[in-house]
Amino acid sequence: MARAVLTVLDAREVEILDEIRANIADCTDLDQLGIWIRRAATVDKIQDLDDPGHR
Repeated sequence: MARAVLTVLDAREVEILDEIRANIADCTDLDQLGIWIRRAATVDKIQDLDDPGHR
């Protein structure tokens, strides 16, 4: 699922800092990854990935 988050962000050309990319890649919390996948489809900047206002 982490790969899916990164793939969506990459496809949408959202710039991802190496530290954040590693944090996503290392995440094993399926609930968190599910949230990130949904948000990755709509965010314009990586900082919004953790914003609860984005769905």
